[in-house]
Amino acid sequence: MNRLLLAVGFLICLPLFGQAQEIRTNEKGEKIIVYSDGSWRYFNSNDNTLFGSDGQVHEQELIPTDPKEREAYLEEKEREKAVLLANQAAIELSRFEDKYNQLRKARLSIEEELAEMKKLGGSKQSIDDLKGDLDQAKEKEETAREEMEIAGDLAELAEEMIEMKRKKRAKSMDDFEEQYTLLHGAPTVNEPVETEVTETTGEQVYSLNPGRFAKYDPDLDVSINPPKPKCRLQFDGVDEFSGKQRRDTEMELFFTYTRDELRPYLKGKEYVVCEGQLTTLSGGLLFLSLEFTIASKTAQQSFGGLQKGSLLTIKLMSGESVRLVNSKTDFGSFNAVDETFTFRGQFMIDPSQEKMLNNGEVDKVRVNWGAGYEDYEVFRLDFFRDHLRCLYED
Repeated sequence: MNRLLLAVGFLICLPLFGQAQEIRTNEKGEKIIVYSDGSWRYFNSNDNTLFGSDGQVHEQELIPTDPKEREAYLEEKEREKAVLLANQAAIELSRFEDKYNQLRKARLSIEEELAEMKKLGGSKQSIDDLKGDLDQAKEKEETAREEMEIAGDLAELAEEMIEMKRKKRAKSMDDFEEQYTLLHGAPTVNEPVETEVTETTGEQVYSLNPGRFAKYDPDLDVSINPPKPKCRLQFDGVDEFSGKQRRDTEMELFFTYTRDELRPYLKGKEYVVCEGQLTTLSGGLLFLSLEFTIASKTAQQSFGGLQKGSLLTIKLMSGESVRLVNSKTDFGSFNAVDETFTFRGQFMIDPSQEKMLNNGEVDKVRVNWGAGYEDYEVFRLDFFRDHLRCLYED
């Protein structure tokens, strides 16, 4: 979730029906109902009563508990908040531009006055006083120019974050906060969010006032991100072919991809689904196994399969790239029931690449298919870090 949300955490306000339900206040001051399974709904803020005539809590919106549906829901909500942030950043840029222009005019006015004073033969003291005023005016103008440039960078970054995916938007907040601190000083984390109401819409918007900017970390919000379960290995024993000790992590979703024009025809399915796992063998060998499921009867012709020796390029958020080589050819297998093709690849990871993947976060991957390459955006940024932790966890 967008880390610009200024939060004071979830506060339990009133329990309902023992421990089955609880009314809480979220980071925006909205009433929500949290259930024992971690799901939650908005409490109807337009109703002043806690219970209706039927004795039930009034609710107006369901937060999905299905991971994919919840991700889509949160993505839409966070995009709306990003739009508000971009609007506020643009307003703040305008204020800094006005401030700079005013100070520039003040400096020009003093320069004209000084020139006129010299022309008229004013006293040395008067001229020196104006020179001192001019030096101060220049200093203030330069400071305002620097602030205006930072505000411009903030506005540009905020605009870009509108179209970013949720987790990447959260990562971009690191840059935003760094520039914001340059402009306003260190954030005050313990102070509550300051909001203001627009005159035209009556809508609350988040203020960027100094001293009110605090970081909200969704990873610490158990109502949205429950604690991760303990790692479970798919296999932990002796490999029957090599005789070496082998460990496999469970196959998990790595990324999905669907072109917008295909969505109406896929009825909720993803066009490309990639799942992955890591395998380690005694002796220091580490492999990445990927399984691509493509919802097309013609995927074999369109993609051409995975060739032995083809590259998988993993681009990290840091800008670094890790290039892995496929060790086997696979032209795919067809599933007549759901009309999909599945392609499998296996890629060896050397120690230096393992270190990069463990320390980095995944941005994109480029898959070299037999028919050409395609780039896919990855939302599971910590995929390798999590799987490596599971492999080496006692």
